[in-house]
Amino acid sequence: MTSPLANNRGVALLTTLLVLVFMVVITLNFGSVIRRNLTGAAYSMTRIDLQQRARSTVSLASSVLYADQKLNHHDSLLDHWANQPWLKQQADTLFDDGAIDLTIDDHSGRLQVNALITAEGAFEPEQKNRFMRLLTSEEIRVSPEEAGQILDAIKDWLDPDDDITEFGAENSWYQTLAAPYSCRNGPIASIDELLLVRGISDELLYGTEVRPGIAQFFTPYGTDCLVNINTANSIVLRTLSEGIDQATVEALLAYRTDHAHDLASTDWYKSVYGDLHIPMITVNSSFFEIRIQGNLRNVTIRALAMMYRPHKPALPENTPLPPIMISWQVE
Repeated sequence: MTSPLANNRGVALLTTLLVLVFMVVITLNFGSVIRRNLTGAAYSMTRIDLQQRARSTVSLASSVLYADQKLNHHDSLLDHWANQPWLKQQADTLFDDGAIDLTIDDHSGRLQVNALITAEGAFEPEQKNRFMRLLTSEEIRVSPEEAGQILDAIKDWLDPDDDITEFGAENSWYQTLAAPYSCRNGPIASIDELLLVRGISDELLYGTEVRPGIAQFFTPYGTDCLVNINTANSIVLRTLSEGIDQATVEALLAYRTDHAHDLASTDWYKSVYGDLHIPMITVNSSFFEIRIQGNLRNVTIRALAMMYRPHKPALPENTPLPPIMISWQVE
């Protein structure tokens, strides 16, 4: 017969073991929580560090743009701001650890969306022709009929009235959608806004594996219709005049990449083709997109800033004003 004392000892031992197991589980869970909190805190601190580094890199980009304007009064892809390897070397000197990539892209070498219409709300004829050439180009491959409809819709999005252009759309159409919204009837604030315009799809705006998106050729900044002939890419160059074909583009690109050639005047292209006429161009740039990617301790952030740089001397003795940051976002 088992004694009561032995039974009590067994129960006590079992209770002790259960308490120990419970304490071990609690300790392990508590340690896991602490580790998660420490990891989260380290991640947050690293992101804050990277954001500060991104701000410093934007200041570097601003200094590069300012110094460039003091060196010359025209802009081209031969300038330091357009030399990405050189920019990375400068950015790498700012920090002892991690990695930072800096790219400066000239928006003055793009087509200005808000310049598609005049102050009175009518099509600007030459700008409309450029948009049509872009949409119907062999790269974008929109039919002339569809391109015309898209341009009518963009015009209606921009103009201040509610009168529907031939194949366009105003509030009377946008308000009938499953998720209705209002037509802006004013200048766009970003290229992404074009997705709201009738006829413009994600594929058309951002591209596919086989077709580039039109977003990279447009800018929401500027209304003077001027395109910097020194920085426009090959597709934008081809839109600038009816007389520019691919052979002409290649000749223009070859000429402007030669350091021996003077690109300070808008008529330098006549040295390539004397009988060519390209209206509404410039050799000065005012709007720059600053792209930054930073990596530190396995954390990566991307930052985007837009800079406005007045290209005309604004102070005595031809001293230019420094660039002004007009937008900033971090992913």
